[in-house]
Amino acid sequence: MFIQQYLLINLVETYLELEESEQIIYRQWLDREEHMTVKTLEATWADRIRKQGLEQGLEQGLEQGREEGALAAKREVLLDQLQTRFGDLPRPLTDRIAAAEDEQLTHLLRQAVLVEHLGDLDG
Repeated sequence: MFIQQYLLINLVETYLELEESEQIIYRQWLDREEHMTVKTLEATWADRIRKQGLEQGLEQGLEQGREEGALAAKREVLLDQLQTRFGDLPRPLTDRIAAAEDEQLTHLLRQAVLVEHLGDLDG
């Protein structure tokens, strides 16, 4: 019986979109004393889903933060290399670097140590 109740709660909470009148009936059914185990399961299920969502969101946020941090570091190193070699950089170039994505930044970093003139940068 316990497994059936668990599966019922899982089904209702995950897949069914109850209308307001059906939600009222469902809540009244859960409030009956003989269904307290089911109500506890519902809370446990909802907590588990919430926790899983928070963990996924946290992991995605951390991954995105690492990616953004790596891009910022590449931009900073590229700007430093170019400023060290060529002095002040023109605004269009710094804007281009600020908007560049990972692959383009990698390409520019390689070029920064190879080109003789700032105007020889491409990409």
